[in-house]
Amino acid sequence: MVNREDNEEVLKYIPHIRYYDMVAYFLIFITVDGESYVRTVVNEDLDRWEVELQDVLETAKSNTDLNPPVIEMVGIKDWKVISAPIGNTFGEMLQSIKSHQEQKNPMYVLSNQSGLYGASNMIDNHLLGQISESCNDSLLILPVDIHEIILIPSRKNRTSIADWKAVIHALNIENKGVKLSDLVYLFDRADKKLHVAKNDDFQA
Repeated sequence: MVNREDNEEVLKYIPHIRYYDMVAYFLIFITVDGESYVRTVVNEDLDRWEVELQDVLETAKSNTDLNPPVIEMVGIKDWKVISAPIGNTFGEMLQSIKSHQEQKNPMYVLSNQSGLYGASNMIDNHLLGQISESCNDSLLILPVDIHEIILIPSRKNRTSIADWKAVIHALNIENKGVKLSDLVYLFDRADKKLHVAKNDDFQA
């Protein structure tokens, strides 16, 4: 996942899918003689493989099991994300989230086992649905980094959208301008879909 506006030129050569102000693109992880490499899938690859964009998307989804999601408890200090593990398996992580339902201001960071490009979890509605069910709540989502996103149970949120946007802006600066999004999102537990968050989505 990357920001669409910041990457308009290079996206002409890369198959991608738009999600609001972001795009999802595809990577190939290659291991040769024990050395690992990553390269971006380009338009010519689809022609050579004789496949469509949807085929690549389905393959990418099936490969996510090789790099499973990781959830940690999180806080923000001095514009840096500080996180702590809440389980060794995804099932343990979901169970831990259930046990936090009475906490005043729980926040979580969602990435993957490798810690690379974990923001792609943001477009996995099934995954976000599992987490929202464990929270018994919709999820406010802060796209703070291309490698991770912050999740906040929406009914526990007491911060305005404008203030969260200011946090995202500050974190984007801390990331030396490599941003994912300027927007705050909401995963709605009821319709199991991602939306741009509005102030009336929760009690601020």
